[in-house]
Amino acid sequence: MASQTQLGFIDIDIQHSERDGKSNTNTVPARDNVAGEEEGIHSEGDVVISESDDEWYQNIEDDENEGDSESNLDYADEEERNDGSESDQLDESYDQIVNVNSNEEIYIDRVMRGKIFERAADGRVQLENGLLFLDVNEFREALQDYIIQEGFEIQRIKNEKARVTARCAINGCTWRIHASPTPDGVSYKIKTYNPDHNCIRTIRNSNANSTWIAKRLQSKLVADPEMSYCSMKAELLEKYGLEPANNMQLYRARRRVKEENQGNHAKSYDKLPAWAKLARVTNPGSVVKMEVDARMSANSLFKRFFVCFDAMKKGFVRGCRPWFGIDGCHLKGTYGGVLLSAVAIDGNKGMFPIAFAVVEVECMDSWKFFLRLLYESLASVREWKDHPLTIMSDMQKGLGSAVSEFFPYAKHRYCCHHLLNNFKLKFKSLIKTTKYWTAAKAYNNFVFEKNMMQLRTIDNEAADWLLSPKRPIEMWARHTIDSGCKSDHITNNVTESFNHWVGDDRKKPIMAMVESLTCRIMVRLQRRFEKGSIFEFVTTPRIRKIIDMTMQDAKLCKMIDAGDDEFQVRDGFTTFVVNLRTKSCSCNYWSLCGLPCTHACACISYKRYNVERFCDHYYSNEMYCKTYQEMIHPMPELDERDRDGYPTVDPPELKRLPGRPRTARRRAANEGRGGQQDARRSCTVRCGICKEFGHNRRGCQRGKTAKEKKKEALAFAVDQAQSGANTEGITQASIRTSTQGDDNVEREHLGDANANEISTQASNSTSRKGVVHMPTTTQPSQTPQREPHAKRKKI
Repeated sequence: MASQTQLGFIDIDIQHSERDGKSNTNTVPARDNVAGEEEGIHSEGDVVISESDDEWYQNIEDDENEGDSESNLDYADEEERNDGSESDQLDESYDQIVNVNSNEEIYIDRVMRGKIFERAADGRVQLENGLLFLDVNEFREALQDYIIQEGFEIQRIKNEKARVTARCAINGCTWRIHASPTPDGVSYKIKTYNPDHNCIRTIRNSNANSTWIAKRLQSKLVADPEMSYCSMKAELLEKYGLEPANNMQLYRARRRVKEENQGNHAKSYDKLPAWAKLARVTNPGSVVKMEVDARMSANSLFKRFFVCFDAMKKGFVRGCRPWFGIDGCHLKGTYGGVLLSAVAIDGNKGMFPIAFAVVEVECMDSWKFFLRLLYESLASVREWKDHPLTIMSDMQKGLGSAVSEFFPYAKHRYCCHHLLNNFKLKFKSLIKTTKYWTAAKAYNNFVFEKNMMQLRTIDNEAADWLLSPKRPIEMWARHTIDSGCKSDHITNNVTESFNHWVGDDRKKPIMAMVESLTCRIMVRLQRRFEKGSIFEFVTTPRIRKIIDMTMQDAKLCKMIDAGDDEFQVRDGFTTFVVNLRTKSCSCNYWSLCGLPCTHACACISYKRYNVERFCDHYYSNEMYCKTYQEMIHPMPELDERDRDGYPTVDPPELKRLPGRPRTARRRAANEGRGGQQDARRSCTVRCGICKEFGHNRRGCQRGKTAKEKKKEALAFAVDQAQSGANTEGITQASIRTSTQGDDNVEREHLGDANANEISTQASNSTSRKGVVHMPTTTQPSQTPQREPHAKRKKI
């Protein structure tokens, strides 16, 4: 047990006397001996000395030449020895903490002498005696980095704000360090340090916790938030020679970086009210509203959030065709939710978002909330018209009534992909699916009726199912599309493209997701406007490419000029009528799409007209620029002070289902896995439990297995056999009680087998002796037979 010496802090009380115009300075040493009494601390003059069993600390008088004497000098002795000559030797590079008089300045400056801690260029840490740190936190961080860098464990004897003492955890190793505050009470200094080691380096270190890993891999995890555990382990082993204890440390480190970069899922809901106000101020005319579930005794719960910027609604009304699709996709964050969206198509056949909302679930109330605010946003634009609008959606229950309530003049249509999924559940046949698509894509009624008749010859029930009043053809057939919308889309793929475009933003907290979507739409509007400003032709590039392909196909058509821009065109074995003045063709393609069909292009080419003049104005470069003319103005970073005055909003109630949360989309039963695996994998899936098709063991509902079904069939057969045996016994008993008749009577009652036997014996007897001897019937046994039974099911 060795002695440890510690210097106590000296408080200086300065009193000024104005009697003689002089200032009297009284030095009153104040010592805190509360903790020292428990550790055997005794005082020597004005210096507090603590005796302990640490052999690495000696008395102040013996340790004067070890670099620690400056901090352990008695203030009274220093005042006597100081004659002013030593002030010239002080290093002016160190700051003087207390400015009371020259003696105290010299004392503080001598104590603060030392090298300031700095990391090497490669980030390595070097410790030495007398090294200075800004505070205890910097020293602890440097110590943690050093022991991980050198690959050894330590035992912290003291880890307090007033002192930190540690030694190597391996018994017999001489490495030891001790640091304590300087007289300013903030800065830290290494007082004793022995760097010698005689232990072996290890690749696992308990000091490398998730916080340390997050700091070292922060740049990598910001670039790749879903960085795999294998990549994180390889990075740690290559740079730091370290192997984490388990994958949970890597998971926590990755989650910590996500929260620092994207924010916390629960706390982000409280920022939405202030962000909504900021969006309305920076972008006047925008509709940003939030709906909460108010509670009397607690904070309000988040319910729904709607965003429609002024640039988005004006761009749709002024430049896009009057057609848009609505759909929802599930969020993958902690609290879940659904992202609803309304997406239109621009003049270049590109995706144009109109509005989006975050709701709790995809139900009737949430759809009414979204459609009501969407209608209010669009109706606020001066050029808005209700009549020619067409809305595409999935076949969800109640969605049709919600659309008709807020958009009464709009035509509501179903996505043919979702209709096909329901069709395949009942009618699984490739030829039926082909006929369905041919009929749905028909541009005129003649082709539609022709394919439906062919489908009826194959399966009359399938044709009746498609033509049912529950699925009117006006909601899914192409030839029934309103010609005012100038769009031939029969699927809702544009919203599916938006859901895919959102991508990994669905995993972020709601505040980070909304900001990310806003920035992405902002950049999209600007880039599309710049491209539209340099288009060479009257129409957009994609439309120009379609026209060029149509003009090549028009060379195969034969036409007859009837005069006054009317033509009769023969394409294969079919004849069509084209009128260039009314921009119509009997194939109905020109009326629905707004683009000249193959037959019209043949007539336009014959007349040497410019084909772009016959395209609808929605495909012009002018309308394309109007779509992206408006801009979303940037918004500054949300300050904490901006959130004052708004009620606190808590996240919605967490509903966690059993098992690991799903991140992949749930595919339909008749939908393939996608990718190259779909071509190699058989579409026929058979369960290993119930032996039924259409699902596997994981999706089985635990129906009756094949063995159980076989046992039931066997038991049923046994029951039938028993009932047949009982009937035969009753018949034989009636024969015994009746009189013996001729052979015909006996055949009737005894059955075919006994009758054949009797007739055979009778014929044999007649042929031998000429006398017929009737065989005696065997009496049935009175002992009841043992009934067979099925085995019991094992539980």
